[in-house]
Amino acid sequence: MLCYHRCEIIRSHVNFHFSACGFAPRADERSGLIPMSTPLFVFGTLRRGERNHHYLAGFYDRVLPAVLPGYARIAPLMIAPQPEAEVIGEVFFLTEARYEQTLAGCDQLEEILPGTLVGHEYERRLVRIHTAEGPLDAWAYVQATVRL
Repeated sequence: MLCYHRCEIIRSHVNFHFSACGFAPRADERSGLIPMSTPLFVFGTLRRGERNHHYLAGFYDRVLPAVLPGYARIAPLMIAPQPEAEVIGEVFFLTEARYEQTLAGCDQLEEILPGTLVGHEYERRLVRIHTAEGPLDAWAYVQATVRL
């Protein structure tokens, strides 16, 4: 059973609405709902074989190569929107039992402030990626649009 949660986006901050099965900190623009199983797209040190992969190791069911269109590297470990560009990475389908804890650990690594999706340099954003299995929505850590 997929678990969905409603949240509101207010000036780059998030209002959480908790439910019996947890919470999700971002909504899609159409329905205001996002499944708890939303995968995580990574392009830097969280990838397999990189120094921060231990934040994900053992906490995902599968991984696929993926491309994030409309974004470019603006520094070795930072991406930002840029038309006609793309970022190569991996998409991780996180284990349901550890979904929230795994994302919380990655948020802490990227200095995302608790209770928000925004940090000093990064924000966790819902993006559309492409895989060999087709397009899908995923979380990605991108350059923050609002600096705290």
